[in-house]
Amino acid sequence: MSAIAGFVNPFEVDGGLICLSSGQPVPDDLATNLVSVQHQGEQEFDNFGLPDTFGELALKVFACLPSASVVHFVTDRYDDLSIKDIERVRRGQDDCNTHTIRGPSTKNSPQLEGIFVQHS
Repeated sequence: MSAIAGFVNPFEVDGGLICLSSGQPVPDDLATNLVSVQHQGEQEFDNFGLPDTFGELALKVFACLPSASVVHFVTDRYDDLSIKDIERVRRGQDDCNTHTIRGPSTKNSPQLEGIFVQHS
């Protein structure tokens, strides 16, 4: 019981960021850096802009990549009755992120922007 009593409840600490593994406040310089990186990422996303089609998006993404002889594009899918599919249904997220890309002229899903933006 003394080990539990020694932890800081992250919900009772006033202000600042809390390290989830220790429950301790994050040092001010690290917290400032993390906030700065978050804002920089948001600015870069705003500057990047989301094209209307997947073909345009692919061209824009590949233009940002360093030159390489091989690029691996990896996606995810939920096969019917797979563990992922069953868990998604169990959480009540059935078909909420389904979007089929049928070619370069396929319009981007409105949900795609949510992948790039962290919701607070």
